[in-house]
Amino acid sequence: MSEENDSILKIKYFGIGLNYYNAYLKRKLKLKIDEVQLYSQLLSKSTENRNNLLDRISRSFQENDTLKPIAESSVFIQAPILSREKLQSKIKEVGIFLATIIPVMIAIAQLLIPSIFKFE
Repeated sequence: MSEENDSILKIKYFGIGLNYYNAYLKRKLKLKIDEVQLYSQLLSKSTENRNNLLDRISRSFQENDTLKPIAESSVFIQAPILSREKLQSKIKEVGIFLATIIPVMIAIAQLLIPSIFKFE
């Protein structure tokens, strides 16, 4: 496998892990990592620096300190990477939930009270 493909795979798996870690941070701290800033900084680094950062972050997940990956990322990028969840994403999550639950509720109501939904 070429070095370029190896870097692409590392970034791909880093992104998958970052999504899970972001979900954890959102649940526990109501914060999330600014993924755009992190990826833009990560991709602008040389291959050696990028691999070094990915290795350091990977090792930091093996420690007991759950905030260590944030510290490692912030030191290397030299910028804060945590932010509050934006209102737009919260509204989107609620919208997805409502779009799923409303049809289910209507279907249940049609089964339990069929006389209400008869159009004669």
